[in-house]
Amino acid sequence: MKIDDNELKQNPKPKVNIFLNNFYMLKLIWDVCPRRVILQLINSLFNYAMWVYSTVIFTRYVFGADEAGRSFRSIFIFIVCATIFSGGVMLFFSWFSNRYSVYTDQKIYYELNRVLFDKASSVDISCYENPEFYNDYTKALMEVKTRAISVMRNMSNIIAATGGAVFVLISMYSIDKTVALFTIFPVVGNFIFSRMLAKYEYLKNVDDTPYNRRKDYVNRAVYLQKFAKEIRLSNVFNVLKKTYDDAYDGNISVIKKYAKKIWAVLATKNVLIFNLSFDGAWLYAAYKGLVSKTLGAADLMILASAIVSTSWMLINLTEAIAQTTKNGLFIQNLRTFLEYKEKIPENQKGIIPDKQIQSLIIENLSFTYGGQTEPTLKNLNITINKGEKIALVGHNGAGKTTLVKLIMRFYDPTEGRILLNGIDIREYDVKAYRRLIGTVFQDFQIMSMTVLENVLMREIKNEAEREKAVDALRRSDIYEKTAGLSNGVDTILTREFSENGAVLSGGEFQKVAISRAFAKESSIMIMDEPSSALDPIAEYKMFDTMMDLCSEKNGNGKIVVFISHRLSSAVLADRIYLMENGCVAENGSHRDLMVKGGSYADIFLKQAQNYLKGEDIEFEI
Repeated sequence: MKIDDNELKQNPKPKVNIFLNNFYMLKLIWDVCPRRVILQLINSLFNYAMWVYSTVIFTRYVFGADEAGRSFRSIFIFIVCATIFSGGVMLFFSWFSNRYSVYTDQKIYYELNRVLFDKASSVDISCYENPEFYNDYTKALMEVKTRAISVMRNMSNIIAATGGAVFVLISMYSIDKTVALFTIFPVVGNFIFSRMLAKYEYLKNVDDTPYNRRKDYVNRAVYLQKFAKEIRLSNVFNVLKKTYDDAYDGNISVIKKYAKKIWAVLATKNVLIFNLSFDGAWLYAAYKGLVSKTLGAADLMILASAIVSTSWMLINLTEAIAQTTKNGLFIQNLRTFLEYKEKIPENQKGIIPDKQIQSLIIENLSFTYGGQTEPTLKNLNITINKGEKIALVGHNGAGKTTLVKLIMRFYDPTEGRILLNGIDIREYDVKAYRRLIGTVFQDFQIMSMTVLENVLMREIKNEAEREKAVDALRRSDIYEKTAGLSNGVDTILTREFSENGAVLSGGEFQKVAISRAFAKESSIMIMDEPSSALDPIAEYKMFDTMMDLCSEKNGNGKIVVFISHRLSSAVLADRIYLMENGCVAENGSHRDLMVKGGSYADIFLKQAQNYLKGEDIEFEI
């Protein structure tokens, strides 16, 4: 698989507000665990306070005792009190690092991931057809834990380091006004070079993401069960390896692209900050104490300790600021994802629809997918009345599934509208509207949950819900099979997490998925090729049961829309719509269309001939 260079084009200078992004993350953490934010700040303040005490206050008090006329007794009391205080602080450090932060790190990670999961479940379906969506989501998911903890630590360190550095600088200034100027160099230099490094690392990560996503895909394909048969029965593994190799080569090209730039910045930073600034301050202090004799031994000792502490504090401060800059760039991925405005919000309020549906009308409907110029659907007009069953048939790409997605309001029409009981479906409460629709899809997914949970797609809360799920399994003709499993209908399906999980055949899994539609109390039933894994007899029986369940005679009168590649099932529909190139080419009852002798009749007769010959051939239409 060749990697398209167009996918890798990114904005080289992302316009982000660094500090607002950090506060955005800090607010997310505060909402999850405000006590952790407070204690993180206290931890940093204690850390720098201990540093200031040990390198400046202690040195000044003890070595300046002679000049200040302090007694041994006062020094002894000072040291004892300081030792007691230090011991308490050390106990706090140990508790915070080894117990409290370990627990709260997991809590923060869990809660922030829940936020990401909720957002991912509510974004528009169209996002899943956009590679950039996966890039943004992948980057956000990978960074949420490390960035959250880093933001807390850096913001706390900035506050604590600023306070500590100011205190030490004042102490240095009181001894010698000139030596304090040497601290400016590490601050300015570290800030400038760290910002450059943050920029390069961010751009490197952006360029790496598409390649990493491809490697992750290959990793999943190799170990997930659903890919196992295809990999072993074909040469597709060589294609996957080629994809992995291309992604690896891409990673290497990104490393080469930025390696020289990052090395040059780091080398220059270390030379200027440490060799010129740090050592220069020491030479100046030594000159004042040993050559010009303008500093006494005590002041020289105090100043030496102050130079060490203030230099490292200011370096840490600028490192924290630089890390905050870097975090701000990466947090933009998370913020962009979480602030994405859905075209069809899951929580969109509106009219609560009546469960008694009289009609579903598709009026002058056209639709074009984003990024395409040709419409997928063109000026469709279909009226479905209460209790009516319609079948959508046609070749692949004719627009059948797209129409179903529009009815379910996963997309909104480019032109025209869909009316439910005479009201545009865009005016309804989204969740309430979708609750009216029961669905069965060809690309169904079986979850690693119990059989009954897979039917209701939620936790089973009482006996009534158990009975509802069991009845649905009976209707889909899979109850006897599931009841005979090791734990009956409480057996976990798939062996993803349980060695005792049950693995059924494709057709049996499909029957479990079909039972979801039987269990849902819906007014509209939509089935998008729901029987692809069933034999023709099982398919006909399933459709017959579904039609009977939804019929007027049973007091339901549900609207049924189904897509099937076997026209023998379409015979059960009240009206059949043959779609070609996004338009309705023919429509009518099975009898009417056969009498007409058009495309529908031609395809039906070809399929019928295959069955008459005893060939179980599925003719895709």
